[in-house]
Amino acid sequence: MSRPAVTWKFKAETLRLSESTLLAGAVALNATEPGPAAEQALRLANEGADIIELQCDVWQPGKAPISADAELLRLVPVLKRLSGKIPVPVAVETSKAEVARRALELGAQIIADPSTLTFEPELARAVCEANAALILRHLRGVPEQWARLGTPKDIVQAVLDELNAAISRAARFGLTKACLAVDPGFGLGKRKEQNSLLLAELGIFHRLKTPVMVCLQRQSFESVPATEPSPAQTAGMAVAAVLKGAHIIRLEDIAFCREAILAADGLLAASEPAASQQTLVHRHPPLPAPNPPPEPKRRPLRPPVKR
Repeated sequence: MSRPAVTWKFKAETLRLSESTLLAGAVALNATEPGPAAEQALRLANEGADIIELQCDVWQPGKAPISADAELLRLVPVLKRLSGKIPVPVAVETSKAEVARRALELGAQIIADPSTLTFEPELARAVCEANAALILRHLRGVPEQWARLGTPKDIVQAVLDELNAAISRAARFGLTKACLAVDPGFGLGKRKEQNSLLLAELGIFHRLKTPVMVCLQRQSFESVPATEPSPAQTAGMAVAAVLKGAHIIRLEDIAFCREAILAADGLLAASEPAASQQTLVHRHPPLPAPNPPPEPKRRPLRPPVKR
């Protein structure tokens, strides 16, 4: 078990991600009154969310994404209600450059693009100009085609290669890896068995040297006997994601899953070597060898230099 330390920068924030998992609270927006969505965002922040992610559109099989105007109609009133009230950074999920630009003007600090810059690459320019962060969320096809998508020979390698290509697209607009995160995109054109493979091999995405995020709410995974998405299943998959090295987990139910994720963080920390500046303490020192030879005299070690 391991989770490499990575740096994530946006606006005035510089986060060193390693010891603890960041929790992103998911808020799905709709075209009705913005009050309930804003209240949900504030509640999730109070329950321990480190980031709030507003979803302009929830992509579903067979359903075409909504227009930029429709996304803005849902998003703008919520961002205005949250201005000056939300104590954590706000992320906005959109694949549209126009929506991303407006969201950043209204205080969002992170954009999550579920198309990995394949729909509107100019979205990366808006993120760069705002000194914000970008989550590259992997998508296979478009929702209208998901039922007809074939099965790649190696789904994990395919997603890794396409995320790597997305990082290159972002670099052309001036975005460095320090302000990027990657997400294998569970459910975005993937069946439950493919979700399970991606989670099982999540550590491979550390090769990209960016924070690794996963979105678990309402996702199906292969199990015997088969199960439907539920809070208990999500908590179990969240623990698995932490132990596989996820830096950020997006959830709808922070309160239900938070303690399980904290326990998984503790288990992960216990399994990793102590930090280089710390003294290694053996919890179970080995038994002495019989009749050990006398040790030669050694010069005392200098105390470590505090940095």
